[in-house]
Amino acid sequence: MNKVVALEEDLRHPHTLSAEDVLAHFHVSLETGLTHSQVLQQRLRHGPNELAEEEKKSLWKLILAQFEDLLVRILLVSAVVSFVLAALDEKSSEEGITAFVEPLVILLILIANAFVGVWQESNAEKALDALKRLQPDTAAVLRDGCWTTVNAAGLVPGDVVQVKVGDKVPADLRVATLNSTTIRVEQSQLTGESQSVSKDPAMCLPLETIIQGKVNMLFASTTISNGACMGVVTATGMATEIGAIQDAVQLAAGEEASRFEFVIFDQEQTPLQQKLDDFGNLLAKVIFAICLLVWLINYKHFFDPVHGSVIRGCIYYFKIAVALAVAAIPEGLPAVITTCLALGTSEMAKKNAIVRRLPSVETLGCTSVICSDKTGTLTTNEMCCTRLVLPKSSSEMVSYVVEGHSYTPVGFVQGLAEVDWQQQGSLQAFAKIAALCNESRLEVEAGSFRRIGEPTEAALLTLVEKLGVPDPSLHGRCWQKSRHREDAMAFCKYWTSNVQKKATLEFTRDRKSMSVLCSEACGKMLYVKGAPESILERCSSILLPGGPVELSAAGRQAIRSSFAALASEALRTLALAQRSSSEDILSSQLLRDPANFVQLKQPFVVQSFHSTCHGGLPAAKNRGQNARQVNLLHRPLAVFNAVRHISRERYSKLHQESIANPEGFWSRAAAEVSWSKPWSAVLDSSNPPFYRWFPGAQLNMCYNAVDRHVEAGRGGSDALIYDSPLAGVKKTFTYSELQREVSRTAGALAKLGIGKGDRVVIYMPMIPEAVFAMLACARLGAPHSVVFGGFAGPELATRLEDFQPKAIIWSSCGLEPKGPVEYQPMIKEALELVEMTPSVRICKQRPEAAAILDGDLDWDEALAAAEEVACEQVDATDPLYMLYTSGSTGKPKGVLRDTGGYAVALKASMAQFMNMAPGEAYWAASDIGWVVGHSYIVYGPLLQGCATVLYEGKPIGTPDAGAFWRVVEEYQVRALFLAPTALRAIRRVDPDGALVRKYNLSCLRSLFVAGERSDPETSRFYASILNVGYYDNWWQTETGHPICGLQEDSVGRKDGSAGLPLFGYDVAVFDERGHIMEEPNHAGHLVVKLPLPPGTFPGLWNNDEGFLKSYLEEFPGYYNSGDSGVIDDHGYVSVLERSDDVINVAAHRLSCGQIEACIKAHPDINDCAVVGAADELKGQVPIALLVLMDATSRTKEDIVQDVKARVRHDIGAIASLAAAEVVEQLPKTRSGKVLRKNIRGMADGKLPPIPGTIENPPALDFALNGLKRMGYAKGL
Repeated sequence: MNKVVALEEDLRHPHTLSAEDVLAHFHVSLETGLTHSQVLQQRLRHGPNELAEEEKKSLWKLILAQFEDLLVRILLVSAVVSFVLAALDEKSSEEGITAFVEPLVILLILIANAFVGVWQESNAEKALDALKRLQPDTAAVLRDGCWTTVNAAGLVPGDVVQVKVGDKVPADLRVATLNSTTIRVEQSQLTGESQSVSKDPAMCLPLETIIQGKVNMLFASTTISNGACMGVVTATGMATEIGAIQDAVQLAAGEEASRFEFVIFDQEQTPLQQKLDDFGNLLAKVIFAICLLVWLINYKHFFDPVHGSVIRGCIYYFKIAVALAVAAIPEGLPAVITTCLALGTSEMAKKNAIVRRLPSVETLGCTSVICSDKTGTLTTNEMCCTRLVLPKSSSEMVSYVVEGHSYTPVGFVQGLAEVDWQQQGSLQAFAKIAALCNESRLEVEAGSFRRIGEPTEAALLTLVEKLGVPDPSLHGRCWQKSRHREDAMAFCKYWTSNVQKKATLEFTRDRKSMSVLCSEACGKMLYVKGAPESILERCSSILLPGGPVELSAAGRQAIRSSFAALASEALRTLALAQRSSSEDILSSQLLRDPANFVQLKQPFVVQSFHSTCHGGLPAAKNRGQNARQVNLLHRPLAVFNAVRHISRERYSKLHQESIANPEGFWSRAAAEVSWSKPWSAVLDSSNPPFYRWFPGAQLNMCYNAVDRHVEAGRGGSDALIYDSPLAGVKKTFTYSELQREVSRTAGALAKLGIGKGDRVVIYMPMIPEAVFAMLACARLGAPHSVVFGGFAGPELATRLEDFQPKAIIWSSCGLEPKGPVEYQPMIKEALELVEMTPSVRICKQRPEAAAILDGDLDWDEALAAAEEVACEQVDATDPLYMLYTSGSTGKPKGVLRDTGGYAVALKASMAQFMNMAPGEAYWAASDIGWVVGHSYIVYGPLLQGCATVLYEGKPIGTPDAGAFWRVVEEYQVRALFLAPTALRAIRRVDPDGALVRKYNLSCLRSLFVAGERSDPETSRFYASILNVGYYDNWWQTETGHPICGLQEDSVGRKDGSAGLPLFGYDVAVFDERGHIMEEPNHAGHLVVKLPLPPGTFPGLWNNDEGFLKSYLEEFPGYYNSGDSGVIDDHGYVSVLERSDDVINVAAHRLSCGQIEACIKAHPDINDCAVVGAADELKGQVPIALLVLMDATSRTKEDIVQDVKARVRHDIGAIASLAAAEVVEQLPKTRSGKVLRKNIRGMADGKLPPIPGTIENPPALDFALNGLKRMGYAKGL
């Protein structure tokens, strides 16, 4: 039953009524509309259809409003009193204008203060007026039985209005009838929801229905994205929903009062205003009391004859009291505050922010949480097509990357730039369906393309225009070129020119598709686009380039896998289909191809979020209906993933889950990686202690690190930054350029017979070709082993003998500050020492020292003849690389790294621990041949879509100790990873940080240190001077990524501690008897409970027995790290030293690391090494080698005595140094670890084998001479 409405009342809730009731209320019909007299009557009653202008303050009110502040009033009163007294003073006529300087200066300051405030409010008023521009200029309206176009301001309630796709709704309308099958409206301006809403005129809704649910209403300023309809105007002007928004804006703007009063208004004040008022009140009271006291104290002097009279005496001392009051008032404070707020306002205005009153700027300073929605804030509410997927066979799909991120049809579809349309039947069908199943259009205005209609449909049209057409003339005129208005949709018109649309079946939630029935020369055709799952269920065949074939079960699964992979990257996916008969027209369709869309992110979003998060503000994402889509959208921002600073509650929950339910925990992390085949299980624990992650799954590391970013439209982002002060070369490679280089390198290797499973040794310095070679091997599925460029021949030979590579890729030389180091002699020596010879040898010639090739291929020549190759899918458990590390016996061990688990672990650590976002620059200042180089120069940053820095230089001497800071500033590095030894070397030359301050390092957020224990003095110095997060972390070659490094919010960083264990690592301390030490703060063996997390040491290359013996036998069920340390009462792990770095003094075990930490705290000590030397009486005694600061002015002898005294005082007499000597350098590995074993051996008269990882061989001579000066190293 229809509701009865009192016609004389305003129509307040039209959504609760039927269209007939609304028409009856206004005495109007859909055939005639309002009459002229009705329009006049309604206009008199409701006024024009315009957003009402807020009543403007008059200029004098704005000026007076600036004098509300109590301090300003006190200054104003003081200025007036000073002016009056100066005018009454007899001496003022003699002093002239100088007598009025003080009150004039105060008045000028107050006038300037008022001017800035008035100017700011006036500008804000202009900005608020911009809301009115949202209303359209004209509307199609039915009056007196005739359709006419009128100014939108002339609409009145009761008008019958017609709107169609692309129109902005001119007023709030009750939908009466549809002129199309359905109508959809984009309401994001009102609701923030990106999905357009379908409207239904037949529905009557409950009174409490929210705006988004009012499906029978159209609202002013919204846009028709699909369809057309007629509606009845129910509200105009400020009575509309958009008018309510303006009303709320004006209310929030704070119209304090309709007139000015000299009182404090009863309104909520900002903290700054409150503090200033409190300060003003206190100051006024104090000043009044002091001035009164001064005046009264001098009452006896009122009668001095010098004043001429008592009255003059009173006035004289009153002037002194007033002068004291004026002097006590900080007259510059309001001006300074106003200037600062005005500067803040100016900066906000540059960002298009409306600031109506100056104190509002303080809002930013008081913000503690930022909440953001998605549509229009994180995204632009526009779409673009990034991927086109075509069937290659009945069970295989091919994905093509679509370039360009706007509606301008310029941008190649990679791989389809030159199309043979005769051989691409499926592509022709795709273009035709995409053009026909579409209610949107593209238009050109001033050379720029804009959409009319749905963003998704407009993106589909843009893709059609990027593909081209078979017509050579039309194709040549428009393809990839700027266009005139008439050619905006030239290619779409080509596909639709000989087709007549008969009917349109609009999208419904049940069908999840939109269809058009068309008449063509060949008969009737039904074209469909919609959700892939829905389309796939209704299809029986698939259209291949050569024609249709039956859609098999395997084909369906391949298509579903393709959809799932694309959906995991936050892509919106559509599928297209067709049927050539009207009989049973909605079934047995023919599947075409899916297109994939992404919502465009605002260009400033990533930087803005990281700026706020770095400033200490948490950011919250307000979710819409699809939480998964929101999470996927936020994933590339890398804003909500970071956990390196974490609350104890959250850490305990996540860490416990990662230990108790590793399968569930790591399966979520694995969703960040692209897989070509899903896993059969997350963790295979059938053969302990040999655990394997993600068995059955397949992927390619190179695809995840490079190709995936190009396909996602980020090919133009920086990927690899090469900076070599030694070669004088700087070069940056984008992801597209890196993909081409890697693919060509892989093509050259494939042409030479290198394929999946073949092994390759890479012996190169820090040059881009080393990265290309590593990724090329990963692309082919060929495990690689990187050996430090410059390793001695025998060291290289042991690795070749063990790894048995089919190919070796090497460079002619490496570069050192003293000059080039030729690699060919080492290569020749190594090949002479081994029985095998790699069948493929490729040399990259460098101009600094070219090699004479003898059977080796030239790198450039090999790549010139190569063709690009696709990624080879490998099992997740297949090896990615082997990295050799020296064992306790000096014999290298090949640490195995599998592909799947390593990808998952690195991707998680870059997002969670490193807090890096795609597009940001990350720098691991290490060697590419070290584990840090593998994980955080090459694979980790590239997996995350970052720009990784490849630096060929030293921390000092290339050219100075400011080299690292120059790189950070030049490439805007967000996170720097390096060894503490590098920081100590820099500080030795630059002890006060003058070179740090020389550069603008505001871009740097975090400093990560690992490789050795970070001494407290160095860590405190750089954490302070850089003002960044300082993260000491513990990891090993075996683990491949950090074991510890997280910091609890309430605890923060601890000197000498590596922090909390990362997720998946269950760290414990065992005593010498093999018992776990439950109590905190007791030193022992650091172990990790099995299974280790993904990517962490599945075994040794061809050496299961050695793996068990070296790492798993001593503490069953645990991985023996070989390090000793403690876990404190906060759960923080401190690594003291290697378990064999212990000194036994008279049955007392002393820690080398503890003594070294004590010595390094000395201000004149840059570095040191402590070892135990043999002693007949005590067994061992501690001795020390010291490296001094360059800037020290004290004698070596004094410093040595200081150090000995410090150790005795801080640790005890048992730890007293038997001897200490100053040396120039300490022998270290390239990762920064001191070679204590070699120093200890030399002290006892032995020469242990020199490890191949040594960074500075001459330092062994320095150490040997220092030992001899102490009376050790006898016989050497």
